[in-house]
Amino acid sequence: MSEIFVDTIKNKAGSTSLDSDKLPDMYSGSAKMWANLNGQGTISLRDSFNVSSTTDLATGKYTFTFTNAFADTNYSSPSAAADSTGGAFRGALPHDGDNVATTNYMIRIDNSSSTSVDGEYIHTATFGDLA
Repeated sequence: MSEIFVDTIKNKAGSTSLDSDKLPDMYSGSAKMWANLNGQGTISLRDSFNVSSTTDLATGKYTFTFTNAFADTNYSSPSAAADSTGGAFRGALPHDGDNVATTNYMIRIDNSSSTSVDGEYIHTATFGDLA
């Protein structure tokens, strides 16, 4: 295996740099999965990272399948939000009490009355170690 040793990494223009010893901190704090999903009608990803597919399970219930699996099920998914066309806030509940998996992540979108609803704009991110 080859190795590269550097002190500082700079962008192409040379105007921004990062000390190489900061790379592990930067990498460990980065989202390993994120998605922007249209969850109404025929669902579709507007944009994503490390998402190979999405599934509409039921009203307000979606699964995001990872392109690259997580190392274990101890990942964190603190970031999930949704919005309807009318602008009402929806809360997203990770995993919905089902079994947590290293290969996918499920959320349920509820309104303020705890009724599952389809969200027009669903944003989610997950942090952890990849396999």
